[in-house]
Amino acid sequence: MSPEARRRRRRESVFHERRIYRRRRGRDAARLLSVLGAVLFALPLLWERAGTDGAVAMSSAVIYLFTAWVGLLLASFWVGFSARHWEQDGDTAPEDGEDGP
Repeated sequence: MSPEARRRRRRESVFHERRIYRRRRGRDAARLLSVLGAVLFALPLLWERAGTDGAVAMSSAVIYLFTAWVGLLLASFWVGFSARHWEQDGDTAPEDGEDGP
């Protein structure tokens, strides 16, 4: 096998088609959405308590929580609609960790 053929074969095995790559990154984003939600909802626990200098008012914390909730809701709808397209295209490539043909 020529050196050029080896390089071409190595390149083909490392890189995926753009469509497959985006699907996998979308699935990763869907998995990380719950972690992002947990971090966003835990942030008010780090804020200073009321009654101390420079404290954040409870109304600001409630507004923040509802804003984070709506943002996560919109992000989950976006990921959900994107996932519908992933399944309609019929991804025949093996998943991460699975052996291909």
